[in-house]
Amino acid sequence: MVHIKVALAIGILSAGAANASIFGPKCKCTATDACWPNQQKWNQFSQSVGGRLVSPKPSAWVCYDPDASAGACQEYRDRYFDSRYRASNPGMMQNWFYEESGDNGRCPLPPVGTTPADLNIADCKQGRVAAVGVDVREVGDIQKSIAFAKQHNLQLVIKSSGHDFYGRSTAPDAFQLWMKNFAGVASKPSFVPEGAPSGTPGVLAVTVNAGTGWEDVYTHVENNHAGWSVVGGQSSTVCAAGGFTLGGGHGALSPQYGLGADNVLEMTVVTVDGQVRKINKYRNPDLFWAMRGGGGGFAVIVDVTYKLNAAPANGYTAQVLMLTPKSGGFNATIMEEINRVFIEGTPALETNRWGGYFSLTPGMLWATFIGPSNYSTTVSTFKPIVDGFNLIANVNQQSWAIPQPSWQKWHQYIQGMAFPATGTDYTGSRSYIASRLIPAAALSDPSKLAKEFTDVTVANGITNGYVGHLVTGLGVRESDPTGSDTAVSPALRNAAYHMLWYNGWGASANDTRIAQSATVLNSALDILRDAYPDSGAYYNEASFFEPKWQSSFWGVENYLKLLKIKAKYDPKGFFVCKSCVGSEIWGRDGKCKSILNLLDDTPFIKDALRELFFA
Repeated sequence: MVHIKVALAIGILSAGAANASIFGPKCKCTATDACWPNQQKWNQFSQSVGGRLVSPKPSAWVCYDPDASAGACQEYRDRYFDSRYRASNPGMMQNWFYEESGDNGRCPLPPVGTTPADLNIADCKQGRVAAVGVDVREVGDIQKSIAFAKQHNLQLVIKSSGHDFYGRSTAPDAFQLWMKNFAGVASKPSFVPEGAPSGTPGVLAVTVNAGTGWEDVYTHVENNHAGWSVVGGQSSTVCAAGGFTLGGGHGALSPQYGLGADNVLEMTVVTVDGQVRKINKYRNPDLFWAMRGGGGGFAVIVDVTYKLNAAPANGYTAQVLMLTPKSGGFNATIMEEINRVFIEGTPALETNRWGGYFSLTPGMLWATFIGPSNYSTTVSTFKPIVDGFNLIANVNQQSWAIPQPSWQKWHQYIQGMAFPATGTDYTGSRSYIASRLIPAAALSDPSKLAKEFTDVTVANGITNGYVGHLVTGLGVRESDPTGSDTAVSPALRNAAYHMLWYNGWGASANDTRIAQSATVLNSALDILRDAYPDSGAYYNEASFFEPKWQSSFWGVENYLKLLKIKAKYDPKGFFVCKSCVGSEIWGRDGKCKSILNLLDDTPFIKDALRELFFA
């Protein structure tokens, strides 16, 4: 194992060596530096992009701004949890915490009844919200923004809808590409990737611009391609051509058709040199490999073309499971029994290609699934689980199966049931998450795995519960049997579940309290990290403090390959984001480049040297 760790250490150092001046700090320009563009330069740049320069502001800014429209603050209060509202503002993140920068970098929501006249606008700090942005409407905006950011040494961030659990959509004093209005879906009745050999048959596909939310894609497919489905995310406002794809992209249809990344036929991207490139299996295949599962930091996505999959001839069937306590709440013993029953029934769900989500707290189990089965087969498949739940003490159960004519009908049904106020997931929280990919082999011992889930939940605070994802299975493994077609982690390919835990805090919590949430959560997740050390975490939904994230997100071999591709297409490391390929050299805040950062943020280097010389 030593040689692999040493190879990774050398790979990181080599990729870093491709950057200029890595042995002395070289920092991105901030708003207080002399290198920051003056107003004249900003005005000139704004004219070059059609006057679409924007000033991103924190969520609560409208409550402080004396120029805000009447009722703007109340609208914010009313729509605080509305992900569509948050996506429509360049400064708002779906997780409010990522707008903040410590005790001295917050814009707190003021008490009800106050007006801007009652407040000091200086108390609304910019925090981690980008300083300036561009409302992108065409490809030229992206090219010009990259050139301007390079010229002035600005940190470039990209926000489509702001769903990134790592806060990669924003950074303090950054220059933002706001992609939300660069949206659209186009049908491709017989799509052939550019550069494909003559005679390559065309397939039905859709091309999606970078700012397009999944709900719009689903609606387009429903209205224009009856009997066909596209693999996408559960949240309506997650954009279909951005971080979703870069991280691999899972959904409830993945057990049937593979990950989002497996269904990508082609992308249009802008690389650091300003070139607009088509990438697919025939054009720039190495970059195409990297940008399907390899995370951010390689290029800016313009659009993604997804193949469509024929839906089952008889449509889909939905299965909903709800458990509530007869009295009090579920204690740890009951939660462990619920876990065991579901784990025992999972192999049958995998065999029949069911996908979906399940959430367990002391107050409720809520689970919803979709599969390519008719009603009677669905009832039969879920019967062992339903019967098992009925045998658990202090449990009331409701379960039902409903035939669904299309994916979109199921999606709308479930979103409306789970999130009646907005029709999509509620956001605006302040919380950390941590996750683990559970190997399929772990299903062989349901009692052990059930106890592990329960132990993590109790250690993290039982009332927080967990969210489980049944989004891998046969379809994901069959889409890439050798694991070489995309940069997706082998741990994701071979997982039975993607499990996720939250730990949050109130609006008035200080840095000490927030750090406590992080400590408790990550200590709890160590139970699973220790139990399954060769597994990992899903890049798009992982701990902000994920240890050894390089191997956790991609595996060592994939990461070494990704480093080489990063050095080829972005040799000076212009594109920077947290825990992205090659980001080690930039440190934790992504602002300053130094060789010393490698020793701070790359345990592999220290581990490799220790094993090489002291083992």
